[in-house]
Amino acid sequence: MLAVVLLGVAACGPVASSAAPPLVVCGMTLSHSASGAVLYNVGGGAHFGVVTAPSAGGLIFIQVSDSCQSGADVAITPPDAFEVVNSVRASDGRYAAIVLKPLLSLPTHVAASHDGHFVGTLEISLLAS
Repeated sequence: MLAVVLLGVAACGPVASSAAPPLVVCGMTLSHSASGAVLYNVGGGAHFGVVTAPSAGGLIFIQVSDSCQSGADVAITPPDAFEVVNSVRASDGRYAAIVLKPLLSLPTHVAASHDGHFVGTLEISLLAS
């Protein structure tokens, strides 16, 4: 009887996990992947190197604004290379983050702007698998 009680207590304690926390932007969860999603934050005027592989679930996660109140307009060139499969909108209705699914293996330029002013860019050139 004592062994059963001790086992029950041990099972109720904290459980160690190597899973990554969910990816959350402006209170919205974009990924629950145990391996963790890579978030490219171009909201502060950043320009990253070339993204050559998708992240969790074969998707690319991009934060285009550092604010949940004021978002950014996003241009994807060429527009048919990716599909926006999820997004987070800021209070002003513009994007705070987008999630892209590759459709074509083409070099792609993602640019974010706010009221005509540069916010950030990301280049995507996926390697063939």
